[in-house]
Amino acid sequence: MAETEITYAYLAKAHRIFSDHNRAGNSGMDYHLLNLAHSGFDSGKPSAYSYWPGFDDGLAIRLATATRTIGMSFDGSEPLSKNFKLIYRLELADQADYDQGAAGNHAKYQFAELGFAYKKLTLKIGKETLEGDGSYGFATQWRRCINLMVGQIIFWPPPKDGLQDRYL
Repeated sequence: MAETEITYAYLAKAHRIFSDHNRAGNSGMDYHLLNLAHSGFDSGKPSAYSYWPGFDDGLAIRLATATRTIGMSFDGSEPLSKNFKLIYRLELADQADYDQGAAGNHAKYQFAELGFAYKKLTLKIGKETLEGDGSYGFATQWRRCINLMVGQIIFWPPPKDGLQDRYL
């Protein structure tokens, strides 16, 4: 069990980039975050995560951001020779309304990456998708970008039609 890591966090307040005098400033919350990871496999590290927000105030903030996110990933590599290895990463997540969030907030996230490493040189190809249905797009909680998404440009609000990024 030493190879299994369990992380739990509880957030009671968010200090946002807006001033304390703005409605979207600080928010009281009841936010639970859980991450499970296991490093005992030679081929890679599976992990699972779950984010369950609760908001004490600000109906507008709750409607826009009250979505629970559940996901899993697998990140690993496989040696092919002394200096050459295969690198891979897969991730899937599901996001849906929660704690009085706007009904219909539902989207998925998919990420796949495959690459090769030779000594210190690495080449990867990947595809990342944040789904959107025209009325709601997968939102990166806490306004961070997931991986490379369009050169690390942060979109807020997230595009309601979603985003897709392919790269080499």
